[in-house]
Amino acid sequence: MDLKVIDNFLPEEEFEKIETNLMGHMFPWYYVNKITDDDKKLSSPGYQYQFCHILFAEHQIMSNFYQLVIPVLNKLEAKSLFRIKANCIPKTPSTVRHGFHIDTKDCRTAILFVNSNDGATEFKSGKTIYSKRNRLIEFDSNMYHRGTTCTDSHTRVNINFNYYKFNEGETF
Repeated sequence: MDLKVIDNFLPEEEFEKIETNLMGHMFPWYYVNKITDDDKKLSSPGYQYQFCHILFAEHQIMSNFYQLVIPVLNKLEAKSLFRIKANCIPKTPSTVRHGFHIDTKDCRTAILFVNSNDGATEFKSGKTIYSKRNRLIEFDSNMYHRGTTCTDSHTRVNINFNYYKFNEGETF
């Protein structure tokens, strides 16, 4: 399985800039009434929503907060970007599982967990990775995965990266 789990992904000072902004009261979150296309068919349809902030999409920077993720992109050795999206999923009384999906085909996906909680990213293969502050998971974007809500924190916050990597020895 093409899955890497890296704890303490960024140096503390760089990570704190991301954490302070995304967990702060001035960060703009936008309501989205679904998480995946199949969510309305799942149990607990009332909990199939999230708040998002698009940092990069449609071949362009979409947010003034984009600069926060440059250290992540550098460490991932991202050559080009498809999308970068921050997610804020509210706490639920019991764990809600969203639909299995892929973000986009034939690239890389990485998820940086901004806060620790009992929410997780689950893979169709059966592997479960729990949300831990400054943990990054990286995997082939063709791998089906899904997120869950958390029950022990007000929110589950992460940043999802869809990108293309440099080939071995390649540079700009």
